[in-house]
Amino acid sequence: MTPTGFTHSSGRLDRRYFSALERKIREVMRALGDLDDTEREAAIERVIQLSKYGNKIGWGYGDFLLETAAALQKRQGAKRLFGTSEA
Repeated sequence: MTPTGFTHSSGRLDRRYFSALERKIREVMRALGDLDDTEREAAIERVIQLSKYGNKIGWGYGDFLLETAAALQKRQGAKRLFGTSEA
């Protein structure tokens, strides 16, 4: 089970826990440029999958997941539209 899945199932965590999860997602976002295309696409897809919990988790973390996934999906759409490796 992922930390996000655990968070969804337990529902009894505090702001510090959610802040730590946000920091980890931000680290992933910063590292995307260092990954090869296959790893980058897998990481992006994983973050997008985590956003499915967005409406079920509080403390602002759910909103953070939804916003991050939306930004990634927009980036992927632009990349596909313009045929570039980086949007």
